Amino acid sequence: MVELTTIIAFALSIALIVAPQRMQAIPIPVSAPAPLVWQYGAGVTGTPFTIDLTTMPALNWLQLMSTGLKFSGPSKICYPFWDGQFHWVGEIQEFVGGKWVKLETDTHGLNGPEAVYTACAEAPAAGTYALFAYYNSLATAAFN
Repeated sequence: MVELTTIIAFALSIALIVAPQRMQAIPIPVSAPAPLVWQYGAGVTGTPFTIDLTTMPALNWLQLMSTGLKFSGPSKICYPFWDGQFHWVGEIQEFVGGKWVKLETDTHGLNGPEAVYTACAEAPAAGTYALFAYYNSLATAAFN
């Protein structure tokens, strides 16, 4: 009986001495997300640019949600707008005469409800455009 107790005590001592190693996380390389880009019609050329709101000010309750876009002609223009699913109201605006002018903007899932949620407008002419938004808790959310 003493030998059995000694063997069990010895086995438990060995088990407690040999502590398990911590699991190590292995980093998984993740590619950078694709940049958000404007979409516009065929035959129209566009140049995205960074908007400086000090030189191109917008109404102070609007939040800039996109890069700017300078393009060469009239076209339907769209920009990814995930926040539109959660009570944000998007407005594509054109910079004309030193101020931003709102265009009629439609927000929806481009190519169906499971596609990228997008803000789109008909741009009447070549010009400078951007997507702005504001939060409105009363606005219809896509996932109610």
